[in-house]
Amino acid sequence: MKKILCLVALLCGMSVMAFGQGTKNISVEVGGSASGFGIRYDARIDGNAGLGYAAVLSYSQDGLFFLDDFDIKCDYYMLPLEVNYLFGEQKHHFEVGAGMVNGFVKAKFMGESNTEWANEFFANIGYRFQPEKGFMFRIGVTPMFGIGDHKLSDKHLGVYIGLGWSF
Repeated sequence: MKKILCLVALLCGMSVMAFGQGTKNISVEVGGSASGFGIRYDARIDGNAGLGYAAVLSYSQDGLFFLDDFDIKCDYYMLPLEVNYLFGEQKHHFEVGAGMVNGFVKAKFMGESNTEWANEFFANIGYRFQPEKGFMFRIGVTPMFGIGDHKLSDKHLGVYIGLGWSF
């Protein structure tokens, strides 16, 4: 977990030092590359549109709980990293992005626990309302594709919504 936090701090520092001219935002995201709930940091390299990048710290959980002796539970701790582009002017944008979800899954089955690394490629396609400063939101779809032996799934399509603040 310390490595993940260091990576996010590094991305935030890069944004301030190297790309200080563009709009940035922090938002809460449900679905999409977060696959659950996430805190998203997003920055434009210059201005309020064009090329940018994002990092999301996310958590999700699923499981079946029935009977005291038999339960299945999975906790997902993920760090999606994305390169994205916003088309449009002023506040209304069409967003496209692509990246990779990295993280680990902690699975528990009948008292036994196992932790494994997981990763997937994803794309984001959607609408974003983003002024240079103030309330922002985004909504769209996220196709995801599992890779290698540590994939979460072969492929799936999710939706996302995010609410946050631009600065």
